[in-house]
Amino acid sequence: MMSERDKPLVGSIFERKPSSSTSAPSVPQLIGSTTGFPTAQHRSKSVFARNREAEQHQFTARSPRSAEPPIVQTASRMQELGPSEKRDSDTDDWRTRMSEENERLVAAMTEEEREEGRREIEEKFGNNIGELLRRARMAREADEKKLKKAATVASLESDLVHPLPDNTIHTPSVPPALRILAPGELSSGALSPPPILSTSSTRPSTPARANRKLRFADVTPNDVHIYESAPPSPRKTPLALPPSSGDDLVVSLGQWKGHAPISIQSSGSSEPHLSAAPLNKDSSVTLPSLTSEGPPEEGTPEDIRRRFFPSLPTGDPSLVWIESTPLPDLTKPSLRFDLNGAPIPPTLSATLPTHLGLHHHAEGARAGYTLDDIFLLVRSTVPAQRAAMLGILARIVRRLARMRHGISRDAEGIEELRGREEELRKRAIAMGAEAMSERGSLGSRAVEVLWEALVGWDEELMDVDGAELQGDPPQVASPDQGGESDVMGDAVSYLPLQFFLPQTATIFGAADLPRLSLVQLLAVLQRLAMHSNAIADAITNSPSLIANLLHVFILTSIPPSEHAPLPVPAAIRLLITLASASRASASKLLDPADALLRFLISPPNSSPYSLSLATTLLTHTLNLYSTFARYGLYAHIATTAREPLTRLSSYIFSLECDSRPLLAAYISLLGAWTTCASDPHQTTPPHEILWSQISGWGWISNLATVARKLKQEHADWGTWAALWNAEAAWLEGARHNGVRGGVEEREGSLARLRPAFAGGAEKEVVLSAITSLKRMLSEIPMGYDSDKSPGFYGEMNESALVLSAVIRLWLACLPLDKKPPPETPFQLPFSLLGMLAIFSVTHPFLSRPSSIPSYTRPLLRPLVSFIANFVLLSRRLPNTTSGLWLAQLSVTLMRFLPGDEDAARDMLDAIIGLVDERCLNDYGWSVPSEVWSRGGLRILAPFLTFDLTPHANGAGSDGEDEEAPRVRVAPLIPTPHSLKLATTQRLPSLSGFSFLFARDWSLLPLDHLLRSGTSPVWRNLPGDWDASETDVVRATLLLARIVRESMLANGTPEFAMTRAEVTFSCMKVFMLEHGQAQGAPSASGEDREEVFRDGAVGELMEALLLPFTLVASSNGLSASATSDEQDNLELAAARFLGSGTPFYQFYTDFVALYDAISFGHPLFSALLLPPLSQNYAPDYRKLLYDDTAHVLGTVRTPVERVIGGAAGGFLWPVENVPQVVGAQLSLLVGRRARVPIEGFVRWMAVHHIAANVWPDLREDPPSSIADERGRKLLEALVNQGEYAVVREVTLYWQRREGRVVLPPVCFDLKPVRRRNRLDWVRFWAKSDLVQRMQGLLGAGDLE
Repeated sequence: MMSERDKPLVGSIFERKPSSSTSAPSVPQLIGSTTGFPTAQHRSKSVFARNREAEQHQFTARSPRSAEPPIVQTASRMQELGPSEKRDSDTDDWRTRMSEENERLVAAMTEEEREEGRREIEEKFGNNIGELLRRARMAREADEKKLKKAATVASLESDLVHPLPDNTIHTPSVPPALRILAPGELSSGALSPPPILSTSSTRPSTPARANRKLRFADVTPNDVHIYESAPPSPRKTPLALPPSSGDDLVVSLGQWKGHAPISIQSSGSSEPHLSAAPLNKDSSVTLPSLTSEGPPEEGTPEDIRRRFFPSLPTGDPSLVWIESTPLPDLTKPSLRFDLNGAPIPPTLSATLPTHLGLHHHAEGARAGYTLDDIFLLVRSTVPAQRAAMLGILARIVRRLARMRHGISRDAEGIEELRGREEELRKRAIAMGAEAMSERGSLGSRAVEVLWEALVGWDEELMDVDGAELQGDPPQVASPDQGGESDVMGDAVSYLPLQFFLPQTATIFGAADLPRLSLVQLLAVLQRLAMHSNAIADAITNSPSLIANLLHVFILTSIPPSEHAPLPVPAAIRLLITLASASRASASKLLDPADALLRFLISPPNSSPYSLSLATTLLTHTLNLYSTFARYGLYAHIATTAREPLTRLSSYIFSLECDSRPLLAAYISLLGAWTTCASDPHQTTPPHEILWSQISGWGWISNLATVARKLKQEHADWGTWAALWNAEAAWLEGARHNGVRGGVEEREGSLARLRPAFAGGAEKEVVLSAITSLKRMLSEIPMGYDSDKSPGFYGEMNESALVLSAVIRLWLACLPLDKKPPPETPFQLPFSLLGMLAIFSVTHPFLSRPSSIPSYTRPLLRPLVSFIANFVLLSRRLPNTTSGLWLAQLSVTLMRFLPGDEDAARDMLDAIIGLVDERCLNDYGWSVPSEVWSRGGLRILAPFLTFDLTPHANGAGSDGEDEEAPRVRVAPLIPTPHSLKLATTQRLPSLSGFSFLFARDWSLLPLDHLLRSGTSPVWRNLPGDWDASETDVVRATLLLARIVRESMLANGTPEFAMTRAEVTFSCMKVFMLEHGQAQGAPSASGEDREEVFRDGAVGELMEALLLPFTLVASSNGLSASATSDEQDNLELAAARFLGSGTPFYQFYTDFVALYDAISFGHPLFSALLLPPLSQNYAPDYRKLLYDDTAHVLGTVRTPVERVIGGAAGGFLWPVENVPQVVGAQLSLLVGRRARVPIEGFVRWMAVHHIAANVWPDLREDPPSSIADERGRKLLEALVNQGEYAVVREVTLYWQRREGRVVLPPVCFDLKPVRRRNRLDWVRFWAKSDLVQRMQGLLGAGDLE
């Protein structure tokens, strides 16, 4: 008998059989009613409660409840089968009968009937029905085998079953193979009762549901045990389950389908029991040991079974879902992220619980989301899930951006994504743009993704102005930064603007996103506008975008209420960026800019906003007006808003205003308006502001008071530069608009400036700026350094601006004549400025602007402006000679950037005016008088300055096609001439960025001559221009020579034209006869002569090429093989020919032209030879030695007159191309050329044939192949060549180092080397060849 504590929680469950007889329905009788109406009842209990009590009373009266339910025992297999097994047996019998019947029917059918039946089945069920039936049969047979095996094991268990007591209820038995011992059995030998929520196998199957009755045992509080639980969700409570019972009987729910085999063991008792055998080492399922004394590891399947299902045996089929699944290979785990975008270590992702929200993906066994999961779930139809994934994506992008910038803390765990940053950035941009139109948190998350991918990606660039950022990502301190870039494409341009901009306008119009999201979207627009001028124009032209933007961020309520949004200064900065992108955008922003007058009406000290916000809004507004003024636009606001501007001026110049940015912005605006007033015809529309107006307003007197507020600290340098530029603009305008050329204005300024620069703060500011700029350039000796901070380059920029402004002010104080002044306007450290200018112009920071990131290029402009202004100042110094100033002008010309066109045109005019007969007499040159009689160098001005000024007519013939307006960058400091011409204020991106002039700028007219049929310069020549093609070539060669000589004489040889550039330019003179530019305009009507035959032209070309010949070059006669990229003709020709025409094609035409018209012209012949150097591809040598060998008979150039860097470049390495070697041999034996070759060509052929024959001249190690080639060449030479040729090849020798050996010394072989060569011939040659060689290499020559 069981004790009171061991009583089972659930007693026996009986299902009563339905009654055999059913009574017919009867009319219900009303009890206790005599009137026919129901008796009134008290409603203290509900109908359901009363019915439930009545049923319980009836059941208790009919069947008294037992306090102890009968024990359920396992019955023998031989007892009566249960209903479930009967159904299985019936199913098998039915299947057997049907199979036999089908076989009989098929056997009785004919072949045609069988085929017809097969076709009908396939039409109805498909062609694969046979395969499906075969698989079903195989599966059924496999199941039958398993049942038979289970029945065999069951027979073994029948001997282990205890005798059944009398009061047990017999139930169908279960195969003992499924009897796995529960944890309670292992410890106490007793089994736990079945769980209260599981279904017993003793339940009979019957359709009579109405008579089912449940009987429960009496349960006391001591019979309930609370099992501790760690549910997947923290919200769930512990589950109440019965404690382990002492009963050793187990009722299983089915067959166990685990991996552990069952064995019969003895556990120390007299009776054996069944247990699971240990798993082998190859099993993919890990189960805790059932014989372990300690508790299983928390979270394992066994731990879950013990906690929640202690009564079920291990491996029960109903618990398959808690079993561990094979883990993925941890050696190559996929990168996963948590909800904060942080990477999850692979070891941790496999152990995190499921309630953290990190398992909502396909691979539920691991916590966290892969990038593929995130990009997939971003497109989810559930908004909350989509928003969560966008939040994760935003944080991942932030980590990627920080990793690119070398922040190691954020790179931990995501190193495998290095190199994929741009790819993931593109995908994030696409995902954010797709979801940005959604409302609520989803739209906010999408905007956050766009902000991280566009703004946060390179947030340090958001303060950059003056350049496009397109196509040139910043250089970052990343260890593996080598290939990132824009090789994969431009990520910012990947944003679909045709979708993004209308959606942005809609979002601003609705303004239903949080304020932070709207500000982030505004920053995204700012970054897009900075990226390229095309995107900025698209933003400006987008319908309703600017209007909605102003409504949200600018046109807020005045005065602002407590909860109303405040104006955002970043919106005005966006307008500045859009206006600086193009003149067209600026013109469209003029009307919206009227809304900014609200910030101009009241000074910051009386503004309804806070002082800092009002000051910032006003500063940005003034900067926008300055941006308009650089185009000559919106200058009328100076008159329209005269009254508020006067109040503003009083505030800014007072001591109450301490904002240096506001002060600098206001002074810069006054300087820009002064420039507009200097020439009112250049404004749009004209005469928007007049000189008389600004003179009457007294701006110059206001500027004079500013200097008293400023100090010499670095924080005031920007304001000093703005002040000096504004005063310089006033003095420059007074020259043209003032009385007597502005004498009174200059005297008034000099009276104040002289004492200030003699010992005031101005002097200290200039000296400090010189020291600062020199120091910072010295800290970057190799040029741009990406490790330097933006503040470093910002200080350099301010230093150069200060020096440029003070020199401009000094020049503005001089009269219009260009004579040296009797006294300097005010004192400056001229010697320090001169040394700094030379140091700056030759510094590598200015040498390779294309290698500088686009966001840094605006910093070059103040430096170039400083150099250009100093060169103009240098002319006014007494010690500057004409030659020195010519060199300074020429060097500065090659440092001008886009936007410096006005200064470049002025310097070209100065160069042309400087080079005259007197200048050439100083050099001791004699120039034909024809050069000066036809206008001198002034005939070159249209060709040199044509690219500096936009023209209406395009390149089409007769001007029928007009080209699109040329992009013209506004200068750093606006000039009256630039107001109408400027189309943008930003430097172009990488694809269009370069210096205005290359080293060979002086030879530009030759390019226009060669393209006279297409060059538009011929349609834009002045009406009085009259020069011939020969005149232009003479003047061009003269200019090129004198410019080069001046640079060499004044210590700037690195700016002089290289050997390759001069050589190619002289080739272009000869190519004028190729038909590319025949019949250049000439009014003389004389018979045209070939230009290269002109005596002056030939003399000038000889003078240009002489320093580059072997005899004149410093290393020209060196035997060492050298290679210099500056001497590469292919590189020199690339700028003129373009990427589509290789230099080899040009050289082929050049050789053909020589063959046609040269008649052995010596200079023409010399220009054929440079590509024969071993530094060029063998195609050039094959063309000349093989394909056109007949022309070499007229090439008689001596070795000393060959154009080249070193003779060794033509000698080594030895020629090894069989075609070229064979052609050289044919030339020597007289088979190719019309006449015997001479000079340099003969020397080259002898050298390479001899070096292929004789082992002592070869470069390669001794080999049978080289010996065989040498033997064949020698035999052919001896058998076919003349004695003189054979002798030269046989006795030729040469050095590899030192000075090259020239003919005839190179044909005098030493006796020792003669004997060695003769021994080599004797080793392999026949007697007749040995005899001939012995005559040459022996004691004497064979006559």
